[in-house]
Amino acid sequence: MKQLLLFAGIFFSICAQAQVKEGKIIYERVTQTPARMFANLDPHIAAQIPKSRTDQFELLFGNNQSLWQFIPSAANEEQSTFSGNGMIVRMATGNNEIAYFDFEKGVRVDQREVMEKTFIVTDTIRKGSWKLTDETKTILNYTVRKAIGQRISTRTSMTMETP
Repeated sequence: MKQLLLFAGIFFSICAQAQVKEGKIIYERVTQTPARMFANLDPHIAAQIPKSRTDQFELLFGNNQSLWQFIPSAANEEQSTFSGNGMIVRMATGNNEIAYFDFEKGVRVDQREVMEKTFIVTDTIRKGSWKLTDETKTILNYTVRKAIGQRISTRTSMTMETP
């Protein structure tokens, strides 16, 4: 399960004012490690696996378009690697992902790297599920509210068994 924390209120408040037509937002995404990962593990190993991971992203927007991309940092590398019992495990970070949105056309174009190959995927834009909180902040003389978006995704898993 991934929980996306974003000061979307900044984005929506600025856009609603219709005075600022372009901008840049830096935000964090907190990814929770699924509890099922710990079910059959040795408790000493499970204790070393991070329960969550925080990544920073940049959102550039203007002219009914936006570009979203990962911001690398030393903290990202620390959170994605852990070791125990003579093994080192590296968690996938998604740091090569870039997403372009064209809101007028309702199109999203993603660039993703999978197993050292880069793929470009074009899709329609899906509506998000947002919850506005009561937390407010003043940015550039605008009062903005914090919005929390949640995206629950499942990954397809396969097993290979020989008869």
